[in-house]
Amino acid sequence: MKIWDMHCHLPSPQLTGESLLEQAEQLLEIAGRVGISKLCLFLEVGKSLGPFSDDEIVRVLERYYDRLLGFCWCDLQKTQQSVDLLQKWVGDGPMVGLKLGGFSGVCSRPEYAPVFEKAIDLKAVIFQHTWLKVTGNLPHESTPQNVVDLARRYPDYPFICGHSGGDWEVGIRTVADSPNVSIGIGGFYPTSGVVEFGVRLLGPQRIVYGSDAPGRSFSSQLGKVLGADLPDEQKQAILYDNFARLMQPISSAKGWTA
Repeated sequence: MKIWDMHCHLPSPQLTGESLLEQAEQLLEIAGRVGISKLCLFLEVGKSLGPFSDDEIVRVLERYYDRLLGFCWCDLQKTQQSVDLLQKWVGDGPMVGLKLGGFSGVCSRPEYAPVFEKAIDLKAVIFQHTWLKVTGNLPHESTPQNVVDLARRYPDYPFICGHSGGDWEVGIRTVADSPNVSIGIGGFYPTSGVVEFGVRLLGPQRIVYGSDAPGRSFSSQLGKVLGADLPDEQKQAILYDNFARLMQPISSAKGWTA
C-alpha cells in the first residue's frame, strides 16, 4: 500500500544525527523499512537552534522536496507572529500546513481567528493537537470540543483533530457530527479496535494516518491500521488517500504534483 505519514517531529533527542539533515535522513531510512514513502514534519521555526536553524530547515525541505512535507508550528497566543510565520513559510516558503500543539492556545477562542483565516487563505492543511486528560488539561491545550467549535465557524474548510482527542472513544464521538473534521490517529497507544471504531462513526474518509514518530514507532502506529478488521481499500484511504486529498488545494496553489 502507498503510505504517507502526516505526523512526525524533528529535531528529536531520540535520533542520533547531530544536524537536522542527518536526523531527517535517519528518519526517512527507518520509515522506508516499513514502506512509508513520505513524511510530514512538524517544525518549530524562528528559533536559534544551531544546526536546527531556519536555514537548515529550508535546506532539508528543499533537498527532500519529494519525500518531506513541512508544517509550520505556531503559537496562537502570539497571534500576529503566527500570521507572519504562515505567510513566510507557507505562502512564500516551502511549507504546506499549520501545526498547533498542546501549549499553542485553545483553538476555539475568537481572538485567534486571524491565524486560521490566514491559513485558510493560503490553503494550508490545519492540524490541531487535542487531548482529554482526566487530571485536567494543560492551560492552553485544545480538546476535540474546541476543534468542533472552531470547525463550525469555517464549515467549508477541513481540520484534523490530532491524536483523536487522546481519549479516543470520547474524541471520535465528539467530532462525529462535524463533517469537516477528520481525526489523526497518531501518538497514543495502538489499542485494538480504535480504527474500526473511527470508521464506524466517521467513515473511512475522515481518518488520517500519522505516527507521531520518533516519539512513537512507525510499526506500532501502522499496526492500528494494518491490523484493523477492515477491507484493504479502507486501509488505503486511511494510510494515503485521505491526507493526499487534504493536500490537493495547497499542492495546486504551489503548482506541485503528488
